[in-house]
Amino acid sequence: MPSSSNTDPKQDQRKMANSERHLVSVFAPLKLTDDPKPLPEKYNQWLPKFKGDATWTTHGFIEEFYWQMPPRMIFDEDRLMMLFALSLEGQVRDWYLSLPPACIRGSDEFEDPFMKMCAMPKGPSISNFFSK
Repeated sequence: MPSSSNTDPKQDQRKMANSERHLVSVFAPLKLTDDPKPLPEKYNQWLPKFKGDATWTTHGFIEEFYWQMPPRMIFDEDRLMMLFALSLEGQVRDWYLSLPPACIRGSDEFEDPFMKMCAMPKGPSISNFFSK
């Protein structure tokens, strides 16, 4: 008799592998510790999104981003930067994904180039912000 379950274990494994590859690519510009803690459950339900449009000012978005963080996360630089990366959309996300691998070591180092990029009408060259 066929199983009443609609899940295919191989398909589930493929989905998880694709999801993990996606996260690795999203976090590539970040220089994370060897063992970052997992992201909080259901973060997508409360994480604000930033597209670089008129919805948010850059400063307003950063303020909202920190307001939405669970208190225990404020001092966890790896998870904070991972969540910030996941909050970016559109042109801002494209700019972020164009950054060289492991070039962002923390929020202090990332904030200035992020603010400059968002103040410019067109995507700047990354060489304006990071030296190799």
